[in-house]
Amino acid sequence: MEPEPKIEMIRMNKDLIPEASNLLAGYLHAYDRQQMECAQILERLLDDQIAQCWLARFEKGYGGLMILAWSFSVSMGLPVLRVEALYTLPAYRKKGLAEKLLQHAIHIAKEHGAARLQLETDDNNVPARTLYAKYGFKCLPNKKVYMLLLSKK
Repeated sequence: MEPEPKIEMIRMNKDLIPEASNLLAGYLHAYDRQQMECAQILERLLDDQIAQCWLARFEKGYGGLMILAWSFSVSMGLPVLRVEALYTLPAYRKKGLAEKLLQHAIHIAKEHGAARLQLETDDNNVPARTLYAKYGFKCLPNKKVYMLLLSKK
């Protein structure tokens, strides 16, 4: 039996913005965006302290990114952790990075006594939906997401 590959979860800091920018561009399907624009997004994330970004390091490179943000359940009176983004570069897929990132989010949520861990994904994202189902996530059929888009930063 082969040993499980070592995947490290590293919280992003200013020094890791270049690596995270490449991952964010992939997540946004924005390869046409300059890395500078993605770096500015990540700098705002760090400056505002409203979310945290985690990178998955595998062997010699960073292959995955996850952005988490806290909210609050009024009905439960407890925190809620939201997975705002979960992404692995195509070259790093099927190596366990997305699973390790999700396990890390579950650990953080439990550690902070969250009422739930919440995320959204597109209906056609079968690999993501399969991963989430494996960990017990349920799609709530009677819930819809409503958004009022206020700015284009």
